[in-house]
Amino acid sequence: MSRHQLIKVPPTKNTLLELKKQVRFLEDGHALLERKRELLTRLVYERVGEYQQLRTETHAAIKSAYHWLGMAHLRMGSLQLIRLGESELALSRLMAEQRKAQKRVNALKYNIIPRYRDTIRYIESVLEEECNERCWLWTLIHKGYR
Repeated sequence: MSRHQLIKVPPTKNTLLELKKQVRFLEDGHALLERKRELLTRLVYERVGEYQQLRTETHAAIKSAYHWLGMAHLRMGSLQLIRLGESELALSRLMAEQRKAQKRVNALKYNIIPRYRDTIRYIESVLEEECNERCWLWTLIHKGYR
């Protein structure tokens, strides 16, 4: 048995079938979450470039505004500051969502799905052992009547 704790369920055929169905569902969910995480990661990388460009432009605009002390430059700088703030906020939210998706992917991959698989293996071994015992008893009974 592996290091994962078994799920507390009775080792019956019905439980085995139900757990196998749940594992398939969990694996599908894991695959979907992994695709979501990959998409979010790609979006983060796209937005990081946009954010860096806005930051560079904003920095240049602020530097220019301070240099010339002109009202027009200050307005342009403040407008770019607003855009920069919006970009930072959007990027921050996107990265937080990507981290949540990563945690869920890891939880399914390294904890939940392995527990289900271990429990399935345990139930299969218990059911096989019960079947072997029944066959052995059946053989003993038949030998006694001969």
